[in-house]
Amino acid sequence: MAHRPTRTDPIRRAKVGFDDDPSTLKSIDADAPSGPAGEIFRLQTQADELTRRTEMEKRRTKDVEAGIERVRAKIIEQRREMGGVDAAQEKNTHIQRSLKMLENRLDKALGKYNDALAHNRQLRGTIDNLRKERVLFDDIYKKLEHELAEKKNRMGEIIERSDKAYEARDKAVSEMAKLKQQADKEQLAFEKEWRELTKLIEHDKKMRAFMKNKAKAQDMAVSIEQTLNEYVNEHIDNILRIKSTSDLRKIDGTAMESIILPEAVPRNKLVARYETDIKKLYLVPKPLRLWCGEQQINYGAFINDLVEKLGAKRMKMRLSKGTQLNMPPTDVIAVQFSEGDDEEGSIENV
Repeated sequence: MAHRPTRTDPIRRAKVGFDDDPSTLKSIDADAPSGPAGEIFRLQTQADELTRRTEMEKRRTKDVEAGIERVRAKIIEQRREMGGVDAAQEKNTHIQRSLKMLENRLDKALGKYNDALAHNRQLRGTIDNLRKERVLFDDIYKKLEHELAEKKNRMGEIIERSDKAYEARDKAVSEMAKLKQQADKEQLAFEKEWRELTKLIEHDKKMRAFMKNKAKAQDMAVSIEQTLNEYVNEHIDNILRIKSTSDLRKIDGTAMESIILPEAVPRNKLVARYETDIKKLYLVPKPLRLWCGEQQINYGAFINDLVEKLGAKRMKMRLSKGTQLNMPPTDVIAVQFSEGDDEEGSIENV
């Protein structure tokens, strides 16, 4: 009901507009003629205008009253929906309960919020520690990255050098293959020539044996040089003829033995080694002893003559030195020997 004056305001405003509109009256007064007729005309015109406005105000009043009834109907409907007179108090009680529930929820939410803040502080401390560790690890990573770059550069240089070394090795292998092929050809030619020479040597050996037996029958006094020469000639197929390796070791300055291509390799069991460049003969005692027995020569006296007359020495050496053969060291008799000469020099001290 407090809003009722407001609803009557349009009527009040309409009456005020009707009473206080001087422009209409002034326009009527201006159009009216002068004199009594004019006064009558003016009064009639004002009466007509007032009648028209009265009708208009009646219609406006009806519209306002209809609006008031509609508003009253809405108010009654809203009160009925709200539950009557005590609806506001019940609603207030419901709101208070809702506030308490919301306050409880707020308290719980604040507790959770405080817990979240504490956990957040803990997480922030952990994050700060992790950031410090990250800075430390970044420094370590940069150092490792720098070392890796240096190692990559070194590896590149090593790979480049290894590539060059492989190229040099391939070239050397190719040259070795060519040399081996050439050596095989020369070996084949040498073996062919050796077979021919062997036939000639066998024939010469037979002739020498015949002449030796004949010479023995005539003169039993055979010199030591001739005896040694006969032993060498009879066992020429079993003697390794090669150049000395001692000078090569002195030139290289290493203990590694150099491989030398032999001038003649033994066809059967090795009985001696003859170094052609220094003319030194290394005799294996056992085959020499057997040969002396076959020739009815006193082995002990023969060895004494070699020592006294030719300066022979007993020593240990590896007869296959300088070749690809791997023979163990053995006892030998080293003596200076020149093929075909009757006079011999003294043995080199070993």
